[in-house]
Amino acid sequence: SHRQNQFRTNLIQDGHKFYLGYYLGGIKQEVWAFKNREKNSVERWINKALDVCDSLPEIDVVVRALGHAELDASANSTSLDMLGARLAASIGAEYRPDCLYKNSSLAKSTMCSAKERAQQVHGVYSSTPGLQTSQNKSVSTFLIVDDVLTSGATTGDIVRALSESYPKARVFIFTL
Repeated sequence: SHRQNQFRTNLIQDGHKFYLGYYLGGIKQEVWAFKNREKNSVERWINKALDVCDSLPEIDVVVRALGHAELDASANSTSLDMLGARLAASIGAEYRPDCLYKNSSLAKSTMCSAKERAQQVHGVYSSTPGLQTSQNKSVSTFLIVDDVLTSGATTGDIVRALSESYPKARVFIFTL
């Protein structure tokens, strides 16, 4: 139908997960364009995220999932960095991708089954404890930004790592 090719105007919420519309028909190509850093696509997704960010809870810190080969966010120029930084600025949060790191690189998620992915990613993420906001308050809410949530293994492991370092923090997930 005509509507399915349009971006959804509201966030889809499922518990602590928020989706922009990846699971609607015709959107997959747009996500690949985002992943491939096609400027127009990245801008469209960012603008869409900014349109709906009022629906998010109050967030202290925005982080991003790391790419399969990344051990930390030192690249700092990925599509997710652009999205995370703009989203954080728009909601009054801090963008701190530097507080996450991995102990090993991973195979591409498209190259393994959901079970293999879960085994591969389990325990791979860590986070820096003791993070303070610029107002010197302890962090109580995180928003993890990722492009897609397929099996949930990656974001699940990031939630585990953040929860170990910040046991009282609430963690939300934001995907395309």
